[in-house]
Amino acid sequence: MGAIFAATDSVATLQVLDRDSTPGLFSLVFGEGVVNDAVSVVLLGAIASTAKGTEAAAAGDDESSSAFAGGSFVLTFIYLLLTSLVLGTAAGLGIASALKRLALNDAHQELAVITLLSYLSYLLADVTGLSGILSLFVCGVVVSHYALHNVSDEGRQVTMTAFRTASYLAEGIIFIYVG
Repeated sequence: MGAIFAATDSVATLQVLDRDSTPGLFSLVFGEGVVNDAVSVVLLGAIASTAKGTEAAAAGDDESSSAFAGGSFVLTFIYLLLTSLVLGTAAGLGIASALKRLALNDAHQELAVITLLSYLSYLLADVTGLSGILSLFVCGVVVSHYALHNVSDEGRQVTMTAFRTASYLAEGIIFIYVG
């Protein structure tokens, strides 16, 4: 539970660092923050799943749930982590393949395909009880590594600008909301 409530946030550190002068350090701090947050989210999912199994065992609803709650917290955590990673990777590779095979005429169409199929990765993970945030993050990493090479130069520029703008707006909203 401590990892969930005490997950360090690297936003303040990233605001001080200059992405252009120290790209390696910036990437390292950003990656550490994202991995820390992802592990916290998956850990919360594993705790919630184990708590549901414990409640079912206490109510006498399911005999197998007591064994589940007793010793498989680690297995639940590993399952959620790995399946979310696999789903995000598969979605990212699917987006790269779709962009390679589709004949898109406009940069906005390429942006729409990347955005909507990436969001589909989040939705699939959320519906199946996996970590949507981790799946979306991995999908984004795979898309930036493989799929952006399959779009036009204008499409790449439009996509990067749109996601930077969305990121900037989301950070602003979170700072206003949280304080």
